[in-house]
Amino acid sequence: MLKTKRMSKIQVIGPKKYLAEVIENLHDLGVLHVLDHKKTDDLDIGEPLDVSEKISGLIVNVRSLISQFNLQGTPKLKSFNLDEIETQITELNNKQSQTHDKIKEIETKTSKNNEILNQLELLNSLYLNIETYKPYNNLTYYLGQIKERNDIKKHLSRITQDYKLQVSEYNGKTVIALFIQNKHSEKIEKVLKEYNFSELQIDKVLDLEGPAIHHINKLNIDLEKLYKEKEHLHHDLEKVAKKHKQFLIDVEHYLATEAEKAEAPLRFASTEQVFFVTGFVPKDSFDKTKHALEQATKKKMDLQIKEIGHHEKVPIEFNHTKLVQPFQFFMELFSIPGYREIDPTIFLMLTFPFFFGLMLGDVGYGIVCFILFAILRFKFPKGKQLFNAMIWCAIITIMFGFVFGEFFGYEHISVETGNGVVEALHLPLHVEELMYHGEPTGEYVYQFPRLMNRLHGEITILGNTLPLILIIGGLLGILHVNIGLFLGFINELNHSLKLAILAKGAWWILQTGAVLLVLSALNIITLPIWIGGIVIVLAAIMLGFGEGIQGLVEIPGIFTNILSYFRLGAVGLASVGLAIVVNENLAGPFFEKGGWFILIGILIFIAGHTINIALGVIGPFLHSIRLHYVEFFGKFYKGGGMKYIPFGQKEQ
Repeated sequence: MLKTKRMSKIQVIGPKKYLAEVIENLHDLGVLHVLDHKKTDDLDIGEPLDVSEKISGLIVNVRSLISQFNLQGTPKLKSFNLDEIETQITELNNKQSQTHDKIKEIETKTSKNNEILNQLELLNSLYLNIETYKPYNNLTYYLGQIKERNDIKKHLSRITQDYKLQVSEYNGKTVIALFIQNKHSEKIEKVLKEYNFSELQIDKVLDLEGPAIHHINKLNIDLEKLYKEKEHLHHDLEKVAKKHKQFLIDVEHYLATEAEKAEAPLRFASTEQVFFVTGFVPKDSFDKTKHALEQATKKKMDLQIKEIGHHEKVPIEFNHTKLVQPFQFFMELFSIPGYREIDPTIFLMLTFPFFFGLMLGDVGYGIVCFILFAILRFKFPKGKQLFNAMIWCAIITIMFGFVFGEFFGYEHISVETGNGVVEALHLPLHVEELMYHGEPTGEYVYQFPRLMNRLHGEITILGNTLPLILIIGGLLGILHVNIGLFLGFINELNHSLKLAILAKGAWWILQTGAVLLVLSALNIITLPIWIGGIVIVLAAIMLGFGEGIQGLVEIPGIFTNILSYFRLGAVGLASVGLAIVVNENLAGPFFEKGGWFILIGILIFIAGHTINIALGVIGPFLHSIRLHYVEFFGKFYKGGGMKYIPFGQKEQ
């Protein structure tokens, strides 16, 4: 598991008459990661198979139908005949096209009728027959909407008493129909301008006669028929879509597969008579691949194993058990390991949940997280790997919750609350006097069992009292960083022992020198202080030879890297501190008042802990990721690998 799957670089050479058979077998095997050929003077790029153009045309038509029918579903692996597909797709296309043409024709008629209907309803609101609006020799009419109707008759009367005005409300606007002699038109237009007159069109109905309501009723009947006809056509399309849904989805998948096969030669090298396929297969699949190709070509092809260049990029396939697989997500999120590198996924599996659980460390929070991640895993299958990893984090959180004796921030319950519960459930809790900074408080409680007190646990170092959880974080940092250096040492051994010692072993010498220097300065050991300094200088010289100027620049970095692990304790203290605030300062006072105040307390308790859980998931997740990506990976990991995507297998 510390190495990705071992690969063999192969080259398949064969006569072109067996090209289709080789492609079919390679696709079915799904193990060859093809290296795309680049055209050279000696070897050209291959040409697609003859059926490629036909498949491309069919797949465009099928995807068009799927899009128009808005189909979704899971394909079933089926085989089809291209001629039969073409016949059925042509029939479906014709039916769909004819139906859509009818729908568009109906929509055009509907749009035209609605436009006529709107103009008729406008005229109907003014209570005049349609022929009233036909051209006159001596009269001009104005039909439109105005901003307001106040005093409009008064303004018109100043010009002439000989006019006819109809006013109504239409679609929330004031509309008018004004008939007046031509000779007054100029003055009338000035008046209408003051009322923000806007002309309305009735050009679609001027060829009609009689009351508008008669034509409105007839149009509504016609529109209802058009709507029903359109609905019927849509229903027909839905039936067609439902009937042929699985067929179209299956055919699209089949054609996509066949298109991949037909276009595969574009990735191969070629001469007039011979094709060349170069790529990588897992070593344990080599014999199976060779046997299948020999059968397909009647042993007329040549399969050669090529040497893998030292700096050549080799596709990476992880080699993990089901327990480790969820943590591949974090590697792919960062960078896939190189072929010759140690694969650190197993270390992520061991330490990421550990760091997460150490920071969150609460039984109640762990249970909530477990349920949440299990639901998300079910709801979002594409995130299955991530949520599986987070479920492990939740389990470790529960375990650390028991280590710290914390349940939703509570470390104990009062004797009054606990008496009935402890006796009823036969819980293994006992009464203890509550202590504060080592001093008795006179308050007795049922303490939750624990291995250590995260919030109040302290340790004295050189006369200084420090939180124990912070010291644990620092010690974990020293261990984790040095594991990274050890892995880096192993990686460098692939080049030479000398480089491994100079580039990675020097960091251990540096740390040893720093420890000797500090212990000597504090008179804990009797060595002269200059000895530690000499060891540090020696380590710096080695780093200069092993890693160059970059190694010298990074000397202070190893100590800041270790200090970064203090966050493992600090984040946890912040989380439990906020939980205590919610319990004792926000929800607690309402619980003590009793009655309806208990309900308020419960709401505050739920809201407060929901926020703390959200912060408690985000914080430990990000800090754990950072400690791995920056502090840990920086000591040995380069990444930059190429993902293994075998021909015939879709990228996940």
